[in-house]
Amino acid sequence: MDDSNPASNNPQSLPRCAVQRRPRVLLSACGCNEATKFGVLCQEFSAWARVGVVFTNATRPFINPAAIPSLVVGGETVTEYLEWADVMVIAPLRADTLEKVIKPIN
Repeated sequence: MDDSNPASNNPQSLPRCAVQRRPRVLLSACGCNEATKFGVLCQEFSAWARVGVVFTNATRPFINPAAIPSLVVGGETVTEYLEWADVMVIAPLRADTLEKVIKPIN
């Protein structure tokens, strides 16, 4: 798309609000054997996004805390975590957990 104003193509002419920040991704996992790979998922997302992690006590036995990179999460409640994040990813996600998430919507 051709821009008739060449000055707008200069990054220094853009307003300050146009500076893009890294997306904020909140990662979570279900308590299942596949959660052992959660650290790899965190590292992959950390390469391009700010990552926060939240999970239940049932997930703790499957996750290696050393494999999780330094995390940025704002707040102490799940609601504050959700407000901080641009998107939430639950992986792995078991069918019974998905049903619990969707059930309140129906």
